[in-house]
Amino acid sequence: HQLITREGALPGAADWTHQYGDIGNTVKSDDSRVRAPLGVLWFGGSSNMDVLPRHGHGPPEQVVGGRLFIQGMHSVSARDVYTGRVIWKHDFKDLGTFGIYYNETYEDTPLSTAYNQKHIPGANGRGTNYIATEDAVYVALKGECQMLDSRTGELKKTIKLRDEAKDPAQWAFIGVLDDLLIGGDDFAHFSLQTGTAKSRAAAPIEDLSASGGLAVFDRHSGKLLWRVKARHSFLHNGIVAGNGRIYCIDKLTKHAENLLERRGKDLPKDYRVVSLDARSGKVLWEQEQDIFGTWLGYSKQHDVLLQAGAKASDRLSTEVGDGMIAYEGKTGRVRWQDLRRVYTGPCILHNELILTGANSYSSSSGAFSLLSGEPHFVKNPLTGNMEPWRLNRTYGCNTIIASEHLLTYRSGAAGFYDLDSMSGTSNLGGFKSGCTSNLVVANGVLNAPDYTRTCSCAYQNQTSLALIHMPEMEMWSYSQFGLDGKQGDRILHAGINFGAPGNRRASDGTLWLEHPHAGSGNAPQLGVEGIGKEVTWFRRHSSQIADAGKSQPWIAASGLIGEGEIVITPSLRRPLLVKPVKKSDDDDDKPDSKKKTDAKAKSASSAVQEPLLKIDYPPLQHTVRLHFSDPDQLPPGERVFNVLLQGKTVLENFDLAKEGGSAIREFKGIVIGSDLRLTLKSASGSKTKPVLSGVEFKAE
Repeated sequence: HQLITREGALPGAADWTHQYGDIGNTVKSDDSRVRAPLGVLWFGGSSNMDVLPRHGHGPPEQVVGGRLFIQGMHSVSARDVYTGRVIWKHDFKDLGTFGIYYNETYEDTPLSTAYNQKHIPGANGRGTNYIATEDAVYVALKGECQMLDSRTGELKKTIKLRDEAKDPAQWAFIGVLDDLLIGGDDFAHFSLQTGTAKSRAAAPIEDLSASGGLAVFDRHSGKLLWRVKARHSFLHNGIVAGNGRIYCIDKLTKHAENLLERRGKDLPKDYRVVSLDARSGKVLWEQEQDIFGTWLGYSKQHDVLLQAGAKASDRLSTEVGDGMIAYEGKTGRVRWQDLRRVYTGPCILHNELILTGANSYSSSSGAFSLLSGEPHFVKNPLTGNMEPWRLNRTYGCNTIIASEHLLTYRSGAAGFYDLDSMSGTSNLGGFKSGCTSNLVVANGVLNAPDYTRTCSCAYQNQTSLALIHMPEMEMWSYSQFGLDGKQGDRILHAGINFGAPGNRRASDGTLWLEHPHAGSGNAPQLGVEGIGKEVTWFRRHSSQIADAGKSQPWIAASGLIGEGEIVITPSLRRPLLVKPVKKSDDDDDKPDSKKKTDAKAKSASSAVQEPLLKIDYPPLQHTVRLHFSDPDQLPPGERVFNVLLQGKTVLENFDLAKEGGSAIREFKGIVIGSDLRLTLKSASGSKTKPVLSGVEFKAE
């Protein structure tokens, strides 16, 4: 026997700390190891009994040094990223999160199927109350921060926010920058100050979304380094740090502004975005013009600070959803601004790009250059036209988060978007991600702890999982290419995958479209007609394809069997954003639900996809590739057929058995104008009908 030990992180792996990935609120992990397609590394592990109620929108897990840290009702536990084994659990008895991550609508009957715990903003408003690092886990608890050993869960140190034992101030914001522990110096408590709340316990979540000041400590020794008071309050979603600086939005919350206006008082005019030296608290610069945001994001790589909003479903109703300003991090100089830009947040800082989010049954507002603010365009693989980058999702009660190669989110079931292929939204079917964004790519794994406590939805698998890159796995999607195009735009390059369960982008850039189309028009289509009722379909998992020849196994895994003429019209049918007429997801089951769907999405009862436009396009020469695969692997002579393109025979007495059961045939110079006509005919003496898996055409 031989024991092999390898120390250190996996190549390309990276951590996920803080609520939004890091202290900069980038909403991104730098993990480049995880990419699509994905397969299961392990499943099972700990149940959802040690997590918070899903509708409470508690903090997501944090993943550092091969350990996954997650909060429960009154505990924090650590799990092994690569096995799911519970390493330790620290019980605090009471974390003081009632009214924040759960409230009076919660019943302690987690196995009941009755609706339990209404949707509340939770950590989307207050922020996280713990931070994980390689060596310690810091937990904000009342007026102190408890430091746990990340390896054992044992209490190492208690850091007091203030020296006076009877001081009621609480540790509000929490963050870590290098060896600094950043604490919010008590919640802002606007309602208490104005008399609309009788006590701290009665404070609404809006009062807990901002701190009255900051206190910064040495995170190892617990020594206080400096303390600063806000002019008004530091919004928790607007506190970020990097490159030796801490940035804050210093303003009143909208809730506090409303309290002042009701009393006939003027609103302050000295709001600011301020940069503080992380070591001393000294003001480095401040900006007082156009302070509208509720969110800051900071790119350490490019030294760019973004003021924006984070408006999205199940966040604070007062979140901002329009306007962006980018500052130079060192000087505060405005690099660019667009105060009218409307979007869904939180904004992801993905290297040089700002990626916007999407609510349920809607499309994102696109991507923009972090450095210039210009819209980011991508090439539509079907038409060749440049159009805004977008993604679409179905129902989803969490927000989109990122890694180097993937975006993850709920889209009905657990979903993701492959940034490499830009295929569209794909699903990890059979299990449900949390209302908290718990599909976290970090440490070389897509971590998906079971965050379904109090969930009553009928998903097949209620379990924790870890997924890793497995190239042999299938990956199907639906794309939003063409959403910004015109009905009838000419399609110059496409693949049609007969019998496939979805769309997929090949490594050469070809977008393969399923036919028949199984959805409600939520992906681009072209015209495919002439397939009669006598045609039969086959579909296998691509892992069963032993030899696809030069074709992709996932193309050869499905197809049609039959004779006749297939007419392909290269005319774009634009995708449609569709909301089902009735869907039993958790918000629709919610008593007296008044949630609104994005105005861009149409219900299936009123949605009508625009009809196919048949246009007499100018004739162009194309290369046409035909993909064949025999699902029955018949012997020679039993499946022999002829193939015609545009009425001319291109394959005669074609016997797939003599090709090993699978084949690709390429034909250049095929002239296509208004349509491409493909005819399949059985040869004389053939015992079975022709077979076809896919058709690909590309303008030369």
